[in-house]
Amino acid sequence: VSQSRYIGAKQKADLIESGLIQQTDDGKLREVMTDRLMFPVIDPLGSVMGFVGRRIGDVGPKWLDQPKTKHYSKDAYVYNLGPASRPIREKGFVFNVEGPLDVFAMHKLGISNVVAPLGTRMTEAQAHLISRYTSNATTITDGDEAGQDAAKLIERRCKTVGISCKKSPEFPAGYDPDAYIRTFGPDKFLQDIISKC
Repeated sequence: VSQSRYIGAKQKADLIESGLIQQTDDGKLREVMTDRLMFPVIDPLGSVMGFVGRRIGDVGPKWLDQPKTKHYSKDAYVYNLGPASRPIREKGFVFNVEGPLDVFAMHKLGISNVVAPLGTRMTEAQAHLISRYTSNATTITDGDEAGQDAAKLIERRCKTVGISCKKSPEFPAGYDPDAYIRTFGPDKFLQDIISKC
């Protein structure tokens, strides 16, 4: 974007339409996801539908979703559903976690049937999307109050679309799957959480 003077009108319009670039009042282009680790949202056909960005520094919200466009809405997609769609069908159930880092942490342990809602709360549209692949789910959320509230909402959304949803054992306050694995190790996570799901 710093080389925006070299971008043609069509490319400029495409960048703005993507939601990843915004045009300022003085006509300059500004990146929406500056200083963020980018996580692509991939659909079951392997296409990149959008992005979610994790803050690297201390400026801005911790997580930032790509703005809604005519081609993409975070409320209608689920993070990691593309790569997880086949494992979900093979295993007959899905793990619902809260965010991309939890998905990564579990995937590194060989747990590939795991997804996370985009945005701060699971929507009915997201639950409906998951229901195309399984009717069974286990929710693994953070050990704080917000995590427990998220688990209750996921359970309600799943029930609405016909998914049987159970909850994993609770984490200690302040821990999520990613933090628990990094602190106590993979074996303890598998023993304390996964084996009891």
